[in-house]
Amino acid sequence: MSEIIVLTREQYIEDLNRAAVLAAETVLNRFTRRNRPAMVTRAEAARLLGKSKSTIRTMIDQQRIRTTTDGKAIPYSEIERYLNENQPAA
Repeated sequence: MSEIIVLTREQYIEDLNRAAVLAAETVLNRFTRRNRPAMVTRAEAARLLGKSKSTIRTMIDQQRIRTTTDGKAIPYSEIERYLNENQPAA
């Protein structure tokens, strides 16, 4: 049996907007995960985290961020881990 669904203009626009935002978030999420570097330098980590290079050095010394064995690069997964652990409470 067929049904007829009636939407107001506002409901229709809201549904379209929600679908567009969800699609954009999905594409952005996939794009950023595929196009990110495996490793970053300390200077790049400072830029990504919005901190100074000396703060990054201190965080490494305190083992709050891990580096490669030679200490020259920081895995991008460490940047994500730090950001996820230090998100402000909503």
